[in-house]
Amino acid sequence: MVSRSEGLKIAINSLFKSIPNMINLTIFCLLFFFLFGIFGVNYFKGAYYSCDMDHIEEEFQELIVDRSSCFDYGGDWMKLDSNFDNIGEAMNTMFKVATTEGWLDIM
Repeated sequence: MVSRSEGLKIAINSLFKSIPNMINLTIFCLLFFFLFGIFGVNYFKGAYYSCDMDHIEEEFQELIVDRSSCFDYGGDWMKLDSNFDNIGEAMNTMFKVATTEGWLDIM
């Protein structure tokens, strides 16, 4: 099918010729995420936790401000899905922000 269509042949050849440049871009992005991931782990490690208030009555929910008050009222102190607790999670979180998929929850 590729040999019959000249336009498709040009597109496939262009795709194969661009692979080295895509590899360079991927390496640059990984290095960028790695460096800023180290920065994020240093400054934000342990900061992305929240209180799961499913079991807490609404009148007491406004009183919860930290981990100990969460436990006092019977809540669960849970780590968010996107966090900076290790370099892998930090790079994943920054990738989510860079692709703008779910970045509002992280911010």
